[in-house]
Amino acid sequence: MPLRTDSSIAFGFYLQSNSLAIAITMLVGEVAIALRQPKEKISVEMVFRSLYYVAKAALRGENPDAVSYLAERAKLFGLIKAERKRHREKDALSQQIWNPVPLS
Repeated sequence: MPLRTDSSIAFGFYLQSNSLAIAITMLVGEVAIALRQPKEKISVEMVFRSLYYVAKAALRGENPDAVSYLAERAKLFGLIKAERKRHREKDALSQQIWNPVPLS
């Protein structure tokens, strides 16, 4: 049995954490599509934290699809980020600048 060095262990942890990050990012994208929201409006942290409840539902025997389970309970889990005042103000200013002006 070959001896594992610290660098090989660290590289293994790197690969696992990178794979987890990619999987969460893909899940966030699928939830955004299911909710018909831009990906930027979905909280990555809350999706990650909500996976606990998906796992608990699976243990109860429900066998939920993670995307549909999260989409149905998006409000409960707080998956959609709240629109902040500064974002509303920025959007209003952008509307004023870029909306076409009627010529007549």
